[in-house]
Amino acid sequence: MLFLSLLPIVTAEIIPRHVIFSPPGYSSLKLSPDGKYLAFIQRDKNNVGNVFFRNLPSGPTRQVTFEPKNSVLDYGFTALPDVIYYSQDNNGDENTMLYAKNVSQKAIRTNQSARSIISDRVGVKAKILGNNYVDPRLLVGINDVNSTMYNVYSYDLLAKKLTLVMRNKRFPEVYLDNDLNVRIAYEEQRDGTAIYYRVKRLAKPGQVLSSDNSRWEKLLHLSAEDSLSNAFMGFDKANNNVYWLWSDSTNDLEKVVKFPIKNAKKRTTLFQPSKGGIGSVLWNYTDKSVMAITELYHKNEWYSLNGSIQDDIQKMVDHRSTATLYILSHSTDQNLFLLMYDFAEKPAEFFLYRRSRKAIVPLFDTQPQLKPYRFNSMVGFTFRARDGLLIQAYLSFPPDTPLRSPRDVPARSREYAEIGIVPLTPQKMIINVHGGPNLRDSYGFDTVNAWLTNRGYIVLQVNFRGSNGFGRKFINAGNGEWGRKMHSDILDALEFAVDHGIANKSQIAILAPVTVVTKF
Repeated sequence: MLFLSLLPIVTAEIIPRHVIFSPPGYSSLKLSPDGKYLAFIQRDKNNVGNVFFRNLPSGPTRQVTFEPKNSVLDYGFTALPDVIYYSQDNNGDENTMLYAKNVSQKAIRTNQSARSIISDRVGVKAKILGNNYVDPRLLVGINDVNSTMYNVYSYDLLAKKLTLVMRNKRFPEVYLDNDLNVRIAYEEQRDGTAIYYRVKRLAKPGQVLSSDNSRWEKLLHLSAEDSLSNAFMGFDKANNNVYWLWSDSTNDLEKVVKFPIKNAKKRTTLFQPSKGGIGSVLWNYTDKSVMAITELYHKNEWYSLNGSIQDDIQKMVDHRSTATLYILSHSTDQNLFLLMYDFAEKPAEFFLYRRSRKAIVPLFDTQPQLKPYRFNSMVGFTFRARDGLLIQAYLSFPPDTPLRSPRDVPARSREYAEIGIVPLTPQKMIINVHGGPNLRDSYGFDTVNAWLTNRGYIVLQVNFRGSNGFGRKFINAGNGEWGRKMHSDILDALEFAVDHGIANKSQIAILAPVTVVTKF
């Protein structure tokens, strides 16, 4: 990584690093399926992350897990109203262990540390594969034989018993239907192609499914170019049809389709984006249908597929129109929705939307320590790489950066001045490169951007070729181009910023999660 020596001239108040990078007070917010509780992870009096419940609408908050050393990493509700599951690892080894816990007030008063072990073997990783909130059981993947393959177990929440369901020697991923049956499996081939298989016959009660060829038949065979832009999404209520994120040589942007499990060629398109990739999906938990979808290019844009919720989505979006709306969860009856509004210029805000009243109620600030400060703006834009490929990127500016009027710039820079990314004078700039490489940068509050812009730099983030979310051709344009065209896209973004008077070429540095060596 090459850094230029930069001495920024800062006029804004310097925010201490420990304040900017301090962890949020609340994380992993979720609604209980019945809408009675808001749950979240919060550090307790011993500075360990544990799960807390808040009674809704405005009741007290109480701690429900009491881990003394290793913080809870994730958790979830189950079919049993007073039972949750949660995960933690062993001192950061990322081999997650799973537990179930009765969180009723009576159970906690009796023994607050009591929990049931789902899997806690050292050096073994366990993860939740399926949970339908109806059956009193969880489907769990455990890599107890091969670290790259997960055997599938059923955990009975009532009997507190773990039973082997599938002995898996072959598939990195398996997918379940709504009744928690293993139905689909994925296997990558040596030539880079991917095969999705379907089970020929469901396993009988008490029978252990195997990954042997005799039990499976091909559902889809995807080329190497298609494999990164296709994904299983779920089953319909009858478990006869599959929802799929689909892309191929005839359809560049991934679309949402539905097809019979017995014939993937009979595809029905449910949503076709026009510019960006699919961001998030809002499901109807009862009838297993798609209610709304976001398309992500510069920012998330919501589209309703169910007319009954269209006005509600619009009200949610309008409540904080400059932010990106995320619907984190909702109650099974679709009356209560947990909303997060992600801004660039301040930390995210959380609200509850009560559909029956059309009311949006604030919850709390997850980072109140940052409220007194002002942070950066963030603008999405596009430019052309040297070979003509259209590249999406973001620029973040310190608050109150003087900008040039569109009337005062050359014609070639006018469209960029109109969206507010041409400063009065060229600025010191940091190029903040995302990892992956098949990830992407998105609009929203970023503590690294907040830190850099507070120190007087503008920040450039480039979704170079190979980044996810811009279509099949774009992601495959990065194949074999590490250190070549992926790299030159970043340099072309730098030249773009210099040519349009955005950045001072003598005051530019690159910040990257991997080694980036270059000469400007």
